[in-house]
Amino acid sequence: MSIKIRRGYVSVGRCQLHYRRAGNAAAPLLVLLHQTPSSSEMYEPLMALLADRFELLALDTPGFGNSDAIDGPFSIPAAASALSAAVRWLRPGPCHWFGHHTGAALALQVASAHPEQVARLAMSGPCLLNEALRQRLPLVAAHVPVAADGSHLQTLWDRMTAKDAEAPLPLRQRELLVGLAAGLRYAEAYQAVIEVDTETQLRNLDCPTLVFAGTLDPLHGQLDAAFRLLKQGRKAEIAGARTFICERQTVEVAALLTDFFGAPDV
Repeated sequence: MSIKIRRGYVSVGRCQLHYRRAGNAAAPLLVLLHQTPSSSEMYEPLMALLADRFELLALDTPGFGNSDAIDGPFSIPAAASALSAAVRWLRPGPCHWFGHHTGAALALQVASAHPEQVARLAMSGPCLLNEALRQRLPLVAAHVPVAADGSHLQTLWDRMTAKDAEAPLPLRQRELLVGLAAGLRYAEAYQAVIEVDTETQLRNLDCPTLVFAGTLDPLHGQLDAAFRLLKQGRKAEIAGARTFICERQTVEVAALLTDFFGAPDV
């Protein structure tokens, strides 16, 4: 399916946030938040499958893709506040939110800080971290300084390949380039996720919430624990899916989101 994706910027304070927008303007709005270190480009295949049912707004997280960085170190509350303000400016009122990995942490923060803005929430790889993940995540996202011999490029390439060795080369190259452009913000974003009290946020949610993950996603092991904290929760998993689930299992993800966001309120 071929769709027209419009791109633009919205100013939030001194930052300009970049977005991709598509779909039916008369339909419910679905906000899409990407993982680190990706950009809203990761959602183009998914947008093509959902454009007939929703208006879609995929934003670049502050400091990633084509969005300006916020002042000071990256934090989930500050980044989520900027994204929330951008969405309110573009289309006021409650809407649906979906985030993958870091995007899930950001969407959850919006739902916690601005519940009036979130009708339903879906998270792929919800960031409820156990101690092993808290120890591991800073290592897998550690900053790689630029080296005169270009060896930093090989290090980042190996990192992207480790996420999914079968992912298409253009996808891995896209992620390498956006990770390279993000610089220190790549590591800062992972650390920022670690610092959030995700358990309390999940426990306090009052909106219908879907949590899911690929069975080979590093965060899959925490899926059941996240689901048990929810008051109005649904849970699903996609067999064999890894980190690039939105690009590699697009049809399955689109079906989950269509079913969940299209369901009648209880």
